[in-house]
Formats: sequence, C-alpha cells, structure tokens
Amino acid sequence: MFDDRNGELLGGVGLNQRNPMHRSANLGYWVRQSRQGEGIAARAASLVARFGFEQLGLIRIEIVTLPDNGASQRTAENIGAKFETLARHRLWVRGQPMDGVVHALIRADMT
Repeated sequence: MFDDRNGELLGGVGLNQRNPMHRSANLGYWVRQSRQGEGIAARAASLVARFGFEQLGLIRIEIVTLPDNGASQRTAENIGAKFETLARHRLWVRGQPMDGVVHALIRADMT
C-alpha cells in the first residue's frame, strides 16, 4: 500500500494460504506505525477481499490475529468479518505455537 500523493509506503495487504478446493484464503494486512488509526487497513482489506470474491471466486476469507491484536480485530470487524473462535495453537510466532482469533468474511458480509 502506497500513498498516492507522495509514494510513501503505508503498509501491506494480501491474500495467502489460498485453498482452491474449498475456495478460501487468508487475508493479512499491516500498516506502518506512523499511519495507524487512519482507516488505511480497512480500506485496503476491503478492496482485496472484494477482489478475492469477485475475481478469484472465493467463498470464504479468514483473518487470523493474535489475541492481543485488538487493532487488527477491529479492522476485520470494520470490513464485515464475523468473529468465529479462539483457535488453540493456530499460529507459529517467534518459534512457538500461539492461539489465534479467527474472523471470517463471506461475500454477503461485505458492507
């Protein structure tokens, strides 16, 4: 993600762990600290999710965050994703298993 006015790197967003059989993928995003709180992640994540549904034919997109990452969880909810579960040992972070908060988005959730 880049600022269209000055080319500044704002962060990143993308679909990963795509599963063609189940037509699903994970959505990840990050925003540089100096630009957090401006709604950048939500706007970019919404665009990428729409791309996933409309162009890739996905039927489900998951957003998995660490339990203490409230900002990313709010972003997921802001784009319409629904909280589903706290999945034990869902993530591998800094050499150890960590629980993950799972939100899911289906096309009908898009606002």
